[in-house]
Amino acid sequence: MGLEHRPTLLHPKDQMSQGKMIKITDDVLKAIISEIHNRAEKPPAGFLSIDEWEVRWKCKRSCAKRYLNIGVKMGILKRIELRRLNAGFVRHAPYYGPVTKKAKNYLKHEKTKQTKKNR
Repeated sequence: MGLEHRPTLLHPKDQMSQGKMIKITDDVLKAIISEIHNRAEKPPAGFLSIDEWEVRWKCKRSCAKRYLNIGVKMGILKRIELRRLNAGFVRHAPYYGPVTKKAKNYLKHEKTKQTKKNR
């Protein structure tokens, strides 16, 4: 049994395309949608999305996500939420970047540990 057998009052045909992009024919609607797309934010320098970290580290998404979350817990990385244009919609997406002072201190401490082990 398809949708054609259901009463038209329950599911009017013009309201059944919830997941599809609508054609923009009105100038006011076009202006509103373009303003929504302009609200996407650019990340600060050094902050990358999970997809960009995945490409940079040459690993899968789950692996990059795990490393990023561990980095946030250790205090090396910082996680921020920014609006990002994704498939025609503006959505919140996490961006990860270095924490300034803590990360430098941690990395310096780790380097001294490694040099002591190598001696």
